[in-house]
Amino acid sequence: MIKTYFFDYDYGMAKVTIAVDTDVLTKEPASAILDFYGWYCDSDTGAISEAVRMCAMDVIKAGVIFGNDLSKIKKFIKENNKLDLFGDKSGIKIIDFKPFQFDPDILELEDIEK
Repeated sequence: MIKTYFFDYDYGMAKVTIAVDTDVLTKEPASAILDFYGWYCDSDTGAISEAVRMCAMDVIKAGVIFGNDLSKIKKFIKENNKLDLFGDKSGIKIIDFKPFQFDPDILELEDIEK
């Protein structure tokens, strides 16, 4: 069964949609992913949801560097993680991504006089 997860970071600052094949990514491999990376599993959401949340955060962090270029994001995550988190073997696929964009209007400057 394919389950789709939609993540919205900070009211639309970044968005990630991930499809998960729950026949491939079951509770056991999801728990193993979380244990491997030392990620806390909230018992209310479950291991699969937490593993997918961890992947979404990786996508958002890489998106700061690579924008919405999913091929570069996937390559970066693959090269910088011990486990292959995306693809047929893991059952996790990135469907859509809206990258975090820095907004210079939000950056505040405070002069400090000495």
